Amino acid sequence: MKRTNLVLRRNVVIAAALPLSAFCPSAYAQDQEPKPVAQSTGEASPEVASGVNAAEPQLDTTTTGVEDIVVTATRRAERLQDVPLSVTAVDSSALDRSGVADIRSLTQLVPGYNGGRAVSVMQPTIRGVGSLGNSVGDESNITTYIDGIYLADAYSTQVDLVEIERVEVLKGPQGTVFGRNATGGLINVLTADPSFTPRGNISLSGSRMKNDATGFDVRGYVTGPLSSRVAANLSLLVRGDTGYVRDLVKGGSFDGVRVASARSKFLFEVGEGTEIKLILAYTDLNAAIPSQPYMGRALARNTPGVILATKPNTGALDYQPVSNMDRFEAAVQAKFDLGGVTLESNSAYVRSHVTQRVDTDATNISLSFSEIGNARTTVYNQEFRLVSNNAEPFNWTAGIYAFHLDGTMPFTTGSVTGGTTRLTSYAPRLSTDSYAAFGQGTYQFGKDVHLTLGARYTTETRRFQQILNGVDVFGRVQKKFNNLSYNASLRYEVSDRANIYATYSTGFKSGVYNAVAALSAPVNPEKIKALEVGVKSDPFSWLRLNLAGYNYWYDDLQVIARAANGSYVLQNAAKAKIRGVELQAIIKPTSELTLTIGASYNDAKYAEFFGAQAATPLPSGGNAIIAADASGKDMVKAPRYTVTAAFDYRTPIGNGSIFFGGNVQQSARVYYDFLNTEYQPAYMLASAQAGWASAGDRVTVTLFARNITDAEIYSAIRDNTAGSYTYYERPREIGLGLKYAF
Repeated sequence: MKRTNLVLRRNVVIAAALPLSAFCPSAYAQDQEPKPVAQSTGEASPEVASGVNAAEPQLDTTTTGVEDIVVTATRRAERLQDVPLSVTAVDSSALDRSGVADIRSLTQLVPGYNGGRAVSVMQPTIRGVGSLGNSVGDESNITTYIDGIYLADAYSTQVDLVEIERVEVLKGPQGTVFGRNATGGLINVLTADPSFTPRGNISLSGSRMKNDATGFDVRGYVTGPLSSRVAANLSLLVRGDTGYVRDLVKGGSFDGVRVASARSKFLFEVGEGTEIKLILAYTDLNAAIPSQPYMGRALARNTPGVILATKPNTGALDYQPVSNMDRFEAAVQAKFDLGGVTLESNSAYVRSHVTQRVDTDATNISLSFSEIGNARTTVYNQEFRLVSNNAEPFNWTAGIYAFHLDGTMPFTTGSVTGGTTRLTSYAPRLSTDSYAAFGQGTYQFGKDVHLTLGARYTTETRRFQQILNGVDVFGRVQKKFNNLSYNASLRYEVSDRANIYATYSTGFKSGVYNAVAALSAPVNPEKIKALEVGVKSDPFSWLRLNLAGYNYWYDDLQVIARAANGSYVLQNAAKAKIRGVELQAIIKPTSELTLTIGASYNDAKYAEFFGAQAATPLPSGGNAIIAADASGKDMVKAPRYTVTAAFDYRTPIGNGSIFFGGNVQQSARVYYDFLNTEYQPAYMLASAQAGWASAGDRVTVTLFARNITDAEIYSAIRDNTAGSYTYYERPREIGLGLKYAF
């Protein structure tokens, strides 16, 4: 281990030195001048060169050299190399080459990102900051947006990537222009806008996995004009599998996953400088995701007749798992050019339903279970922004924001003792009203120095009512939280091909009520302060190197764990300290080959965490839930290092082209409990594909393999008194895809 750490530190030092070559004037004499980037504002998706990650635009296969990418990470379109913070942007072609189908799987491409889950709930972390909350009203501190629509419910953040323009992963607190709860970062998904030029495509694929399981994926997209001023598009997806987890009790396999989604946009060009978009979307997910004991820690392991699932992708349950979700989204987005400024309005509505059942002892013996019965969440958002249209030296954005959430989550836990079932039922009602005003501006001093200042004031009221076993415990309670978040960035252009920056930012997530406990007081708000310094450089036309170092001071982070009585304990971990370094690189030595590399070293620890809920294995099976001191322990889902590498090779052949691609992710150990006793060992995940495309990519045939080595990777580990249980990521999958574009 000591040798590994020394090698890692040596490599980090070498990586830190590489971008400094960009400051050498002799490096520029050989290269062409960078292309200027047109400026635009707002949520609209600008025309961009695509890319694989933060500094990785899509590369034009007809020319050598790394091209620019434009992102909307700061709510205005900017050249990514000019944004003074770490942003990883992955475009549609990069997603196709990598085989990544949803935002959870971005783990394979984005250093420092972990797309974990609890059953079907997405629980991402970025640089160790993330939420374990899984109840209505407890929004993640890694926020998710689709086309500017905020997905507030943790259960409904399932996002399949269909006809995506790009995905932006913003790292660090986003406390100003985005603001809402984003103490750790933000996932910004941008789908293609309607086009007045008709086009479309349809793709289908089939695959094979373990236990004779088969998978299928059918996608379609069409866009075109409805009139001279109205264009529309429609994307459809149906995917699923026959179930790769073997049922050791009934034989066969569990039901697997089924996802269906539809998304449509209407673009109205009302007049010169005026644009209105209507967005409608629906997603339906039905899954049977079985648990199994973690390391044999099951209370029933010595019970006569018990069947323990000890191998990956097997399950032996008495309580059939269910994880169903449906989500409807609607939004009206408008832009009005008022001359010197653009007025932007974003009105959004999101409604979701969730049903979930989990066998929490993970055996065929009836001991414990939990169930969510038709949890419902309704969210309204309204935002108005003014975005300056003037050229430098001063650009600014200002706005106001209103948010309302209303939700219920019927939750039942059951335990069986001596043949008697004891039920505890919760019927919480939660609501949130939040209002904010924000502004951010950048001033250019002379030619090379750019100063950015931003602030956001938030006032938020949370309300809570708990019905425990049919009894209203304390009536309706509420609490108000106010906060001022801010950031400051200084960027210096060392040359036309390199700049250095420093950013200090803060973030805030208000106090939260525990939806599955009879407590009338919320936990404290969590707050974070972050310092990031970095270098963004293009030392040669074929090479891009970006390096960032960061230091976080994280107070009162909100964490959740299972209590001894089957409910959950939501508490504050007093302090955490996070520091690390990230390297992102893209190399395009020829017009046919692109190499991308990402590396992250992350030291994330609980500085003070007394009274942490912890599970101690009992000799007889099951766990004792105790309060322990987790101070000094590594944070949950924060691997010490991650490395990603990818290649994409494409060359003409006959009237078409052949292509080869692949990516490899190497991760250090990932802890899933506060005392660092439950963990996923260090692992490697690799995927690859090869195929042929006709002229103009009209027909594409692809052979793909995901998780080539059949790595056994935990996606979650959970504890209770009946034991510890886990879920696995998907096993090796080999398939064939066909796409037709028209």
